[in-house]
Amino acid sequence: ELSLIDCGISSLKDLPLQSHLLTVNLHSNYIQRLENLSRLSQLCHLDVSSNQISRIEGLEGLRSLRTLNLSCNMITVVEGLSHLKSLVKINLSFNQIDDVSGFKLMSGPEFKLSQIELQGNRIRSAVRLAHSLSQCCNLKSMTLFQDGSSNPVCHQTGYRSDLLTRLPQLNSLDGRDRNGQVIVQQDIMADIPGLEGYMDYLLSTSSCSSVHVRVFCISFQENQIMNVITPKIDEAMESFKRRCQMSYDTNTS
Repeated sequence: ELSLIDCGISSLKDLPLQSHLLTVNLHSNYIQRLENLSRLSQLCHLDVSSNQISRIEGLEGLRSLRTLNLSCNMITVVEGLSHLKSLVKINLSFNQIDDVSGFKLMSGPEFKLSQIELQGNRIRSAVRLAHSLSQCCNLKSMTLFQDGSSNPVCHQTGYRSDLLTRLPQLNSLDGRDRNGQVIVQQDIMADIPGLEGYMDYLLSTSSCSSVHVRVFCISFQENQIMNVITPKIDEAMESFKRRCQMSYDTNTS
């Protein structure tokens, strides 16, 4: 794991990007180009949000990439994603995007893309957006409007029903299901890079018969404290904390 947040980095050429890296976080720097990434064939998570990137490029070698955060940059066109078949989630919020035609190259069941964040851009046409995404077979969730940040298309009458009609694969638009009900996010932890290896434990509903560690849960209805034993969760969280500490020690040494 490599985490260099707010370190004044202006170029990827000078970074020690080793081929075995699984997570790279370069949030809040001065990076203008996506380059020097071709060796990262095992990379699963890339965060280059809050930089000065104007083009999506140089990602051809990232065959294992699952999450890509390009929010808060200067991107105007969706492009350069055609090799990212393993990509599940992309965050393109708060850019200057008015052309999403690049999503057409992510067509077919072999592409795993299921979640797109596009709030805070310049998308104007629901028809063009739907046309670009119509063959993204695994797309389940899209955000164009969130917490007051939107796109021009969001102010058009009926844009929501129009998109849901044109994109039948969508389950969620702007945080609401097809019936307009707010969706309770159940995968918050799934977005934490490096945690996917422990999700089976964290989300497990298996029996707690063999117990060694306790956590306390509050029953608000009975106003009582109950001892709930969750050894797998505790073991997973401790392991994740150790990984984070090792990453921190490596980056600060």
